Amino acid sequence: MKPDVMIFNILIKSYGRAGMYQKMESVLDFMRNRFYSPTVMSYNIIIETLGKAGLIKNMEQFFLQMKREGMKPTSFTYCSLVSAYSRAELLENVDSIMRQVGNSDVVLDTPFFNCIINTYGQAGDIERMVALFLEMQVRKCKPDHITYSTMIQAYNSQGIIEAANDLKTKMITSCESNQLISAKL
Repeated sequence: MKPDVMIFNILIKSYGRAGMYQKMESVLDFMRNRFYSPTVMSYNIIIETLGKAGLIKNMEQFFLQMKREGMKPTSFTYCSLVSAYSRAELLENVDSIMRQVGNSDVVLDTPFFNCIINTYGQAGDIERMVALFLEMQVRKCKPDHITYSTMIQAYNSQGIIEAANDLKTKMITSCESNQLISAKL
């Protein structure tokens, strides 16, 4: 059986789950030595794994390497970076990522907005959280139950109960509308 990039990505992910971060890099080197090119997915796996492990510098090195190799980060890549910076309480890095995203042609999706809204909500930056929620709607990204739940939790943690209750009502209304549309289909 001849290996392919998918098999190598599975190996990278498995080593990452086992905390064997050097082995992840070894698989990448092995791929190159065998004339296989790592993909965006290969790098996304490594970036997400290192970010979750709190290995921020290593994560950043792989992100830069990915870009040097001419690969375009995806919304998943940026979300992994944002999540890692959030866990490490490095909000200034989140701001930097937001500038990069703004200067790119990456199509932002609901999971990305949920990630960034969660980051600012947990940090207590309600103003920025609301601005992102509004930007989400301008970009035609439909808020989902995760978006609403995240914002409700942030409002409640800041003692902004009225806004939390208003959002609960919007969420219920939105869910009921979606159910009616589904029922008609």
